[in-house]
Amino acid sequence: SPVKINQISLDESGEHMGVCSEDGKVQVFGLYTGEEFHETFDCPIKIVAVHPHFVRSSCKQFVTGGKK
Repeated sequence: SPVKINQISLDESGEHMGVCSEDGKVQVFGLYTGEEFHETFDCPIKIVAVHPHFVRSSCKQFVTGGKK
């Protein structure tokens, strides 16, 4: 990535990875599947945490944090 990555998070199974960056982008994607979820915020995102049971949950949840 040409932008600074601030944090990486894995779910409990190690099958999904979340990444957040200085440009406000958050991506969660399956390491073994084609699944991808993304959000873009208007500020740098410093923290991402993927739900521990992301792979088994019907609600694909993750939490982000920034300075706003």
